[in-house]
Amino acid sequence: MNVYRMFVYLFFAAILSACGGTSETSPADDNPAGSDSSISDNTPEPEPEPVIKSTADLKTTAEFELKSTETLELDLSIAGLPEQRAYLYVCHLETNETLDRGRCLVKTPILDGAYSGTFNVGNDVEGLGLEVWSYVPNAEPVQHFWSRSEDTMNWTVSL
Repeated sequence: MNVYRMFVYLFFAAILSACGGTSETSPADDNPAGSDSSISDNTPEPEPEPVIKSTADLKTTAEFELKSTETLELDLSIAGLPEQRAYLYVCHLETNETLDRGRCLVKTPILDGAYSGTFNVGNDVEGLGLEVWSYVPNAEPVQHFWSRSEDTMNWTVSL
């Protein structure tokens, strides 16, 4: 049992001696032998990065606004639908060119192919799509797509 206890003590002694010490230097090590302390470097030292420990430590400019939504303005004008009724969908996208009709911002009838409205769009929304369905039998819907990265927050559709 004494041999086992001796190995345990040696093991802990090795761990403690291997993990000891710090990376900081003592004042005696700041001026190594042979260097001249009278020569100084005129370059200013960079300011240290502030240590951020909580959100209260974060600093922003006066112009910065933390907004989770933006206002999208839609102006729709379809010249091919004068004096006709139609139905407008403005929806999130399932795929690049497929609307998710379960997540629509607007589902409304329109007259004369015109609509104007504003929507609050979350910053996570990269794209939207619109479809205009005419009440004319066998008519194909008019589709148009909006992308935040390619378009502005003023979505104008003139067809």
